[in-house]
Amino acid sequence: MRTTKFNDGTSIEKISNPIKWKKSTKGAYCAYDSSEVYVSTYGYLYNWHIATSAIIAPATGGWRVPNEDDWNKLITFVGGSEKAGYKLKANTGWHSGFGDDQYGFFAVPSGINQDGKFTGIGYMVSFWSQTGKDNTSAWCQEMSHTNEMCLKQSRPKHAGLSIRLVRDRK
Repeated sequence: MRTTKFNDGTSIEKISNPIKWKKSTKGAYCAYDSSEVYVSTYGYLYNWHIATSAIIAPATGGWRVPNEDDWNKLITFVGGSEKAGYKLKANTGWHSGFGDDQYGFFAVPSGINQDGKFTGIGYMVSFWSQTGKDNTSAWCQEMSHTNEMCLKQSRPKHAGLSIRLVRDRK
């Protein structure tokens, strides 16, 4: 995602300060390494509070942030977690271990913002789920350059991760 506004036109807070990022309990976004140069390729990184906002996705068309059930359905559809990363990763842009992007998902290694420290660009991607794990962490799906898997992980809710939307079709 590359949005900087909610679907009602309200601006999402952009936070570059690591201390402020970690303490934020409201929806926020940042560019990797606080540099806009990465946005066109990797999108922005968002905290979990954005992932649970009903107004982050377009107001029309049935778009929303996926929950764990949605991720499980996708991973099962593409053949299970052991090979899902390979089938969903883009075939370029990874340090090593490219995928074949068999389904047009085009997962790129956008890295993460962990406690205000940026890491993993070119090496990994982590996508938020709407589903929380406990008071301080939530579930995400991660892919790495070192293997073909897509694994369910938990990250602190203040971490900066990527978001992919799903669409409900009627």
